Amino acid sequence: MSDVRLIVLRGNSGSGKTSVSLALQRASGRGVAWVSQDMMRRQVLRELDGPGARNVGLIDLAVRYALESGYHVVLDGILRAARYEDMLAGLRRDHPGPSHFYYLDVSLAETLLRHETRPQRTEFSSADMLAWYQPSDLLASIPERVIAEDSSLDATVATILAETDLLAAVQLRADVAAQRDLPSWLELAAEVEPVFGPMPGFADHARRAVGRGTALVVRDRDDTVLGAVLLSHRPAERRIRWLAVRAQARRRGVAAVLLTAVLDRWPAPGDIDVVTFGPDVRAGQPARSLYESFGFRSADVLPPGPEGGSRQRFILRRPGRDAGG
Repeated sequence: MSDVRLIVLRGNSGSGKTSVSLALQRASGRGVAWVSQDMMRRQVLRELDGPGARNVGLIDLAVRYALESGYHVVLDGILRAARYEDMLAGLRRDHPGPSHFYYLDVSLAETLLRHETRPQRTEFSSADMLAWYQPSDLLASIPERVIAEDSSLDATVATILAETDLLAAVQLRADVAAQRDLPSWLELAAEVEPVFGPMPGFADHARRAVGRGTALVVRDRDDTVLGAVLLSHRPAERRIRWLAVRAQARRRGVAAVLLTAVLDRWPAPGDIDVVTFGPDVRAGQPARSLYESFGFRSADVLPPGPEGGSRQRFILRRPGRDAGG
């Protein structure tokens, strides 16, 4: 699939490949598959690495299956050039989408230092690490971006996310909420209640909105509700009554997807309004920024919310095309 990313992380044992892979997967949410050489070789096959090892083919099959199923793939492992380059080159050649290769270049001294902090330190010794270590084992036929050992985990993840554009590639869409969404949606409501304040009767409002078709949700591949918006049900009223996004899914564009769907549902002419947090509520600043980015403008200040923080109305003015003409 042409819009699916293949990301390969190589490096010596202890270079941080697994930490980076898991951070990339967490940042991107569902839709990103992690294929680990260690898991395939040591846990699935319980195989020693060597010429002709069967994990080479298993890794190849797993990566190809995930890519063809529409998953972005992060593959990590030592993946010695002498034994794995042909397989990696084949993946790169056959994958129609972007392929990105990274080599985490960590010195032997730093490798041994990091090993002492890893859970695997009881499984193999520093002597094993020394025997396995191979400096600058770069691929001959595939360009690799070398990341130095002084790059922190956060910096490395940020670099890869920026260069691969992975977050933008993970597709999100808003759908009309269904009955099956209610348990997950109510979990989201409970998560944001400390900021929103008590919401008595919210479950009943959500159920009625599902029945009326006046709620939208963004789901992940496992049907977890990442974000939801509750809309007014009166035809003459265009009001966003509630909008929230799970903490784990923030900064991924979920709220923007929901707002875009709302604007499509309520085309111009016709104003849209929402009550959100006042300027003194620190936790509410992202919401205010979101609405402002879509053209909403602050209006009247309202009484404080149930948690005690101020509230303010925002309005998106959308007159007819001939307004002012």
